[in-house]
Amino acid sequence: MKLDFYRAFEDKHRGSRELIKTRLRVYLPFLTALQEVDHSCKALDLGCGRGEWLELLKEIEIDGHGVDLDDGMLQACRDLGLSVETGEAIAYLKSVPSESLSVVSAFHVVEHIPFTELQILVQEALRVLKPAGLLILETPNPENIRVGTANFYLDPTHIHPIPPPLLAFLPDYYGFYRTKIVRLQEAVELREDPAPNLLNMLGGVSPDYSVVAQKNGSEKDLAVFQNAFDVEYGITLDELATRYDVQQKSSLGRAVSEKENLQAELNGVRAELGGVRSDLGGIRSDLGRILTERANLGAEFDKTSTELAALQVKFNVRQREAAHLSTEYQKLQKTTAYLDMQLSRTKIELRSVYASTSWKVSAPVRKFSDFMRSVRYAFKSLFPLRTLPKRAILNITRSISMWIIVRPNVDRVVIAAVNYFPGVKNRLRKIVYGNTPATNSSALQIEEHIFMLPEVKSIYLDLVNKINNQKLDSSQG
Repeated sequence: MKLDFYRAFEDKHRGSRELIKTRLRVYLPFLTALQEVDHSCKALDLGCGRGEWLELLKEIEIDGHGVDLDDGMLQACRDLGLSVETGEAIAYLKSVPSESLSVVSAFHVVEHIPFTELQILVQEALRVLKPAGLLILETPNPENIRVGTANFYLDPTHIHPIPPPLLAFLPDYYGFYRTKIVRLQEAVELREDPAPNLLNMLGGVSPDYSVVAQKNGSEKDLAVFQNAFDVEYGITLDELATRYDVQQKSSLGRAVSEKENLQAELNGVRAELGGVRSDLGGIRSDLGRILTERANLGAEFDKTSTELAALQVKFNVRQREAAHLSTEYQKLQKTTAYLDMQLSRTKIELRSVYASTSWKVSAPVRKFSDFMRSVRYAFKSLFPLRTLPKRAILNITRSISMWIIVRPNVDRVVIAAVNYFPGVKNRLRKIVYGNTPATNSSALQIEEHIFMLPEVKSIYLDLVNKINNQKLDSSQG
């Protein structure tokens, strides 16, 4: 039951299988160099757990074997076809023949065992490794403040954290040729960050580290591993602290500079404030004047508004008058157009009259009529009609008529002129006969003689003579 609990704890807090395999690839440069000097590499993984390291060894064709006390963990290895067995790590290591292995590894094991057993593990690893063989011991890094003070103690089976210098000292002390501290799993973005913050200081140092120790061998074989041992891995606390100090000093310098700038700006603001205060008095004076002017403008505005209202009323009246005038103008335009049309028609009719034969024939009559008007006007000027007796005027008119009758040429012209002017004809009738026309035949003959053309008059007289003859015959019979 206890072992099942630990497996569940590892699954939750250590990470997924693929994540662990990705992290373990950091050791591939050491393994690749090892394969160049030892073509029959064999590896032993102490406390192999779920077997991520054994699986990686199998992928690069290194014969690996694992030992662990947790059968639940080992079952995951067996499901993958990995070579494992149940057993205690140090006891199994003691049973391995000397110089028979190329790699001895223990990932997150040393923090679970007492220090004395750790010493034995290092000594036995040196014994069983071939020349130039590798010992890999990985454990949580207490240089990371968060790991060393909190996260390390999440696992109740942890005994105590081991500082990197102590773990590196053990292989050196017991006779390994060289050791390398490999710091692991830090945030990638923090590796080149020049300005880490306080949170980075507390938890940004590589959370895990390992000691890679190499057993002495030939110079040729050891030279193959040189590049892998020369590389610097991870982030140390000293490095991160130095970067943090530089960043803080830079920030402090910027803060001091900004403070000085702000102080200079503050002095300038104070000087400007003095000027503003002096200007404020003038502004207050101007404000009082502006308020007074505003009150005056308000009174003028009210007066203007009243005048504007009156003008609006007048404007409305003028607008209505303009609308009426517009209507009248439109009527006048229509009337003008009608009169223009009538004038055009009259001109056309007048031109037709001027072009007619009767107008041309009556030209002498019109000239005589104009002559008679001028004579009449002269006669009236010399002898006003009101001064002559009506009977005298009548006698004169009748005398003129008789004079015209006995002269056929004159009579023809006068008859045509009188018939052309009905008003003159009526006036002559009134002058000769008065208001009641004469009924005797002689008077009738005189009237007809006056107002008939010669041809009509001849026919008419013949007709009258025939009528008179018939009347005479009937009276005799």
